[in-house]
This record gives sequence, C-alpha cells and structure tokens, in this order.
Amino acid sequence: MTALTFAAPDDEAIPLDPTLSEGLAERSILAPSEAVDWAVTTGFRAAAGEVLCVPGAAGGIACVLAGLGSARDLARKRFVLGAARAKLPAGNYRIAAAPEGFEASEAALGWLL
Repeated sequence: MTALTFAAPDDEAIPLDPTLSEGLAERSILAPSEAVDWAVTTGFRAAAGEVLCVPGAAGGIACVLAGLGSARDLARKRFVLGAARAKLPAGNYRIAAAPEGFEASEAALGWLL
C-alpha cells in the first residue's frame, strides 16, 4: 500500500478553493472571476463534495472549486474535502483560500482518508 502524503509547497500546484454554497457569488473576490463565471455557466452549486475543474487558457486546470455545502453542512459534516479529492484528476493541489469555519486539520484528514 502506498502511503498518502502532502506534497511540498509548490507554485505550480493547482489552486483548490473550498467553497460554501451560499458564498459562491462572493468567491469572485478570492477565486478568479472566470472561475465564478464558469461555475454559474455549468450550474455548479457548491454542494458538499461537488467539484468543478475550471479550465485554463492552455488547456489545463486553472483552479478547482470544491463544494462544502452550506455553513450548516460544514459544521455538521466531517471530511467533506475527502469526497472532493476522490473526484479530482491526479495532480498536486493547494488550498488557495478557505471560508470562515473551514477547519484545515479536519480537511487534511479527510483528504488523506
């Protein structure tokens, strides 16, 4: 069995933006406006475990929006980011910004499970 670990900090890592469903419109401050526009176009609602890969200009992934559900969901459900991880293509990711109430240590555990 291969041990799961976190990669060293890397500027080339894909930004992952944990997003609350009720805060999607406000994310344009933190996520590129193109990411929020893409989310609206595709019907992304930031439900718990929902993932949206935002395409980059060169054909790669510019960033990922990872749905956390509502603030209530975030407070009641554990390891939501782990559900998102299972849906992502292989690569290195870094948490770009996180909403209030986001517990990084719990997210890390969910990611590794």
